[in-house]
Amino acid sequence: MMEIENGSTQQAKGFRAWGLNIASCMDLPEFLPGNGEPPDVVVLYGVVPDALDEVRAKGVRYQAGPGRFLLTVDGIARYLVADGSQILIQKAVDAEDDSVRLFLQGSVFGALLHQRRVLPLHASAIQVNGKAVLFCGVSGIGKSTLAGAFFKRGYPVLADDVCALSSGDDGIPMVLPGFPQIKLWADAVSKLEEDFAFLTRVRQKLEKYGFPLKNGFCADPTPIDRIYVLSTTNSDRFEIVSVNGLEKFNTLVKNTYRFRFTEGLGSKPEHFNQCAVVGRQVAVRQVTRPRRGFRIVELMDLIEKDFLA
Repeated sequence: MMEIENGSTQQAKGFRAWGLNIASCMDLPEFLPGNGEPPDVVVLYGVVPDALDEVRAKGVRYQAGPGRFLLTVDGIARYLVADGSQILIQKAVDAEDDSVRLFLQGSVFGALLHQRRVLPLHASAIQVNGKAVLFCGVSGIGKSTLAGAFFKRGYPVLADDVCALSSGDDGIPMVLPGFPQIKLWADAVSKLEEDFAFLTRVRQKLEKYGFPLKNGFCADPTPIDRIYVLSTTNSDRFEIVSVNGLEKFNTLVKNTYRFRFTEGLGSKPEHFNQCAVVGRQVAVRQVTRPRRGFRIVELMDLIEKDFLA
């Protein structure tokens, strides 16, 4: 049992995600169950302030300052992330838990990873011969669809959307596994020929579905082999080219999950250093596919041939 500000107690359950042991008073069914280890992060219900005392950066929904991050989602919840170790949630009246969890799993834990000086990339990741292969790119480019397609081809999935990177004891960049689910828009579910009847919406009235991975999830930290950055072109060509030098660093910064949070959190200098370290040790490839039609098999064959070479 854990104390919160008003003196009441809340019962917490144990979960795991992104290399973290999490004690949460909110059920997090998408995450892995806890392993009995002491928590790195505690998730509580409580009263969340309307604003932070010290704000260094803010956006439409968020405020960020030293050791604090505040996210306000109208009609859903307010979230306060403190010192990379605690998340306080104040649910809106009649807010549904799946909606509260959706923002928790995204921007809220993204901010917490930044606070903990873990590098979160906006990427999905699979495991290939004991190494991690990442797919980065803008929202809607097909990162999750590609990971789901490779999953169906027999490759375990490590992460979806928020891909946490840290260095092992030997300094080699590693992927810290997320949780065993891929989020897919309705058109991606159709492309992967999955049955909607067996999937659950990640949020009511949103045409996005949770695709459970079951035995196809790798829960072990995995060294990174290479990163593919997805893009499209108006031509009919598929192409893979290496990204090198300063452009590699810029690519990693550009594909950081919620990079704008780093300004207010004061983590930008260390974040730049993390991108530089990853860039020095990991191969980065630019993958271009035709904009018209998501020719998933051709794209997979091209990428698979590259990472198996």
